[in-house]
Formats: sequence, C-alpha cells, structure tokens
Amino acid sequence: MPRAGIIYEVDTAAEHNAILKLMMIIGAGRFFKSAEFSTDLRDTYDFYFIGGPVRDNAIDIRITEFVSAHRGWLSTKRVALFAFCPPGARAERSLQSLAKILGTAVIAKETITVAPEQLDLTELAAIGLRIKTLKDDGYVKLPPEEVKAHVEKFLNNHKYCTL
Repeated sequence: MPRAGIIYEVDTAAEHNAILKLMMIIGAGRFFKSAEFSTDLRDTYDFYFIGGPVRDNAIDIRITEFVSAHRGWLSTKRVALFAFCPPGARAERSLQSLAKILGTAVIAKETITVAPEQLDLTELAAIGLRIKTLKDDGYVKLPPEEVKAHVEKFLNNHKYCTL
C-alpha cells in the first residue's frame, strides 16, 4: 500500500486539527512540519501532500523554501498541494508557484477553507477522500485471477496458515 507523507505548516489550531483529520482519512503515512522532515525519509513515502496557510495571496514561505530546496527528488514523486485559506478567499493562485517548481509531479491542488478555530468537516472529508483516491491510485493492483494464483500457491506450499 502506498504511504503518504504530509509536509505542512500551520498558523492556527484549526489548521493543525485539519492536518490530523486529513491524515486519518488519507491513511498509511506520517505528517511533518517542513523543518522536521529528514531527507533520509524521502524514499519512505510514495505520495506527498504539501502545503500551508496563505497570507497576502502567497503560500507560507517555509513551504516554498522546502519545495525549492527539495525539487530534485520531489519532482520524481507524486505530489498533491494544498493551501489553507479563510472563507471566501481564493488560494489557487498561490499554489501555482509551487506547481511550477514541481512540474508534472503535481497531480492535484486543493484549497482548504479554515475559519478561525473552525473547520468545515464536510469539505475536509471530501478533500481527504479525493487525496486518498489519488494516493491509492498509484498502487499497483493485480488482476483477480493473478491474486487467486498467488493465494493458491501460498496455501499449497504451507502446511499451516493463519489469516
């Protein structure tokens, strides 16, 4: 199963809460603030979800610096970008600069509306499910007949089996 790494920055408790909830939906992975991420871990994750708050129509500078510093290996991964923005704000433009740095590695861009100390849980769940689908879509799936052949081979080669 593909593993997801969320690399983020937050300004409020509501944004941090959004990261925790997204990780529960996306599953199989960990989350790191940009300064906490060790490049030793870069091959541990198949999929990255990267973002932070938008201020003055620009994504958090720590995220921009992280993406710029690690563009070499990040551009070989599957990446989705996100931006936290207040209700009514449009953050899509702020993600364009990150998307330009990473090029074709970017497979999605999401804006997450966060009112002060409040989350729209319905919107957050929809975003989480879209990202989970993208993450899982990169997983190599076997045709049912091939799965059956592997299971039968395993069972025939073992006297005892615990499922």
